[in-house]
Amino acid sequence: MRTLLFSTFFCAILNTAFSQGIYAGDILYNIRGNEDKDCTIEVAIYSYAPPPSLVVDWGDNTMDTIIGPTFEFNPGNFYSVYNTYHIYQDTGRYVFKCTSGNWVGGIANFEDSENQPFVVEAEFWGSYNSNFSNTISPLFSTSADIWLQENGVIRHVMAPNELDGDSIAQKLVPIPVPGYYFPEATDTLACCMVWDMPTMTGRYAFGIELEEWRFGQKMGKIQRFFSGVVDSVYSNSEEKGYLDDGFALYPNPTNNNLHILFKGAFIIGNNYILEIKDAIGRSRFVKPIDMMDYGMGMMVDVKDYPPGIYYVTLKNNHGSWTKKIVVGC
Repeated sequence: MRTLLFSTFFCAILNTAFSQGIYAGDILYNIRGNEDKDCTIEVAIYSYAPPPSLVVDWGDNTMDTIIGPTFEFNPGNFYSVYNTYHIYQDTGRYVFKCTSGNWVGGIANFEDSENQPFVVEAEFWGSYNSNFSNTISPLFSTSADIWLQENGVIRHVMAPNELDGDSIAQKLVPIPVPGYYFPEATDTLACCMVWDMPTMTGRYAFGIELEEWRFGQKMGKIQRFFSGVVDSVYSNSEEKGYLDDGFALYPNPTNNNLHILFKGAFIIGNNYILEIKDAIGRSRFVKPIDMMDYGMGMMVDVKDYPPGIYYVTLKNNHGSWTKKIVVGC
């Protein structure tokens, strides 16, 4: 079960302008069984009014309608979670779609949003082979409603966790509605997700897809869709006054595990190296980072490091970033 994060963000505050509709949601799955495939899913929906029941098209000519609990975590802001179970009678690749109500009104990058259904889908590959028969989708470490704007930069950091040890590939995907388009940015719009200097204010929606890979085989995919309000724009980098720092660390100080979140574009082919040095420059940890394997984050065990100050450096083809951490204090 995911952890519900209670966040303050622009799209939650402006519910008076958009009195109903869905503004974010995602889907997870858990597949078990060598022959018949037991599929458990969880769908989370964030909305400005309690959404209707969830309709699941399982992709094998069967459909279910389910209901789930709804919580009002801020006035006029609702979190609904749907859990259900299905048995696939055969192996193969299946795509299942979940529909619950319509998008919130007033979204700028597709028309008539209040009349467009909110649909998220997932895909999995079921095999007899014991190496591939069981799989759990990546888990999101943050909730779908998070939308952060600072100095002209919009961020939505998912920090996915992969319990099976599989590789994760991340990408921005269009919302499956007529006329959807990715909005412009003065600098960049990159997965997953950094929108550097939007050019227009308004409410915008985005889709992110996570693919799970094992031994060269695509095990499946999940989707997350979300929206939020851009309340200010910046015309140039000097006015913005922002420099992307490449990665983030938490907790700091730490006594045990150090979590590292990689920011900016998911660029396949770039060479990344992560290194940790102590205060006098001795290397304690060096690792080449393949973004196909580590996506936006990784964890380093520092519990055996002597207490003190350490420097974490990330290098790629275009530059380097260094941050200071404190261990054991």
